[in-house]
Order: sequence, then structure tokens, then C-alpha cells
Amino acid sequence: MKSLMNTLRRPITLVSLLTTVSAVLGCGVMPQGQVRSWRFTVSGFSLSVNMAYSDSLTVRTQFPGFAATRGAANSFVSRLVMQTVSDVLEQQGRSAGLSDFIISNILNQLMIHISYEPLECKDASVINNNLMSTF
Repeated sequence: MKSLMNTLRRPITLVSLLTTVSAVLGCGVMPQGQVRSWRFTVSGFSLSVNMAYSDSLTVRTQFPGFAATRGAANSFVSRLVMQTVSDVLEQQGRSAGLSDFIISNILNQLMIHISYEPLECKDASVINNNLMSTF
């Protein structure tokens, strides 16, 4: 019985930790209809071409990494985020001593919703071995 209680307590601890961390970082679930916005400055920005799209066949021929549609770029970002979150949660679960069964159950319940507006590349060329794009 003690072993069962230990097994049950660990996922609850992990869930409590995740809830606490998300609340502290300001990423917790907002009440319906409320939006949280942040302003920030970005410098030295680079973006994988898979995270942008181009409906220009010329651009996609020169740089096949560009997604062909907005949806394809969104799918790439969603898969990337889902895999990263799953990897981190699995690592945290193992560090907490959770069994593979419990970790798997937690990961199977994971749902991630991403709001991402991919950049559309209108034109692209290579200058001095650097990709130059017009968005």
C-alpha cells in the first residue's frame, strides 16, 4: 500500500510543480476572453526557413526549406514545440523517479495549443553566402 501511495503521490507532485512553475512564469491558463501581451525587443534574430513560408515557386526552388503554405509552417512549429515540451517533461519525470508507465500516461494527456503567425517570404536570394529575404 505504501508503494502505491508513493506512486500516486509522484505524478501529483509533478503536476503541482508544473502548475506552480507556469503560474510563476506567467504562462498559466488565463480566464476565458482575457489576453496577456508582452512587448520585447529582438536583436540578432534568425529564423529557420521551415518556420516561414513562401507561395513563390522561385523562392521554394532556390531554398527548398521554406514551407509551401502558412499551415505547413505552423505544423512545423507545432511539432517542434510538442517534441521539445515532451522531451523536457520526460526528463523531469525521470529525475523525479517516475516510472515509464506514469511518464507515458502524462505525456499522452499533453495538449499544446500554439498561436504562431509565420512570416511569408516574398523574395529570397544569396548574397556573399548569406540568405537574404524580403518578408
